[in-house]
Amino acid sequence: IYLNVFTRPIRLLTKMATTIAHGQYDKRINIYSNDEIGQLGKAFNLMTGRLQETIRDLSDKKNKLISVLTSM
Repeated sequence: IYLNVFTRPIRLLTKMATTIAHGQYDKRINIYSNDEIGQLGKAFNLMTGRLQETIRDLSDKKNKLISVLTSM
């Protein structure tokens, strides 16, 4: 049981990181502590949010470029 206290949060982080890596950028990690694992979870959430913003920005720019090229 003691080992599970340490491995469970790491397994959950790994699972969520895999989910995010497969393109589900709207997912966030639930944070239950302020220790190193909690800080890692916060970093994942920050990274995912910024990645989601970057992808949205690139998509907007792509759509504008398509509009400009189509109107030429």
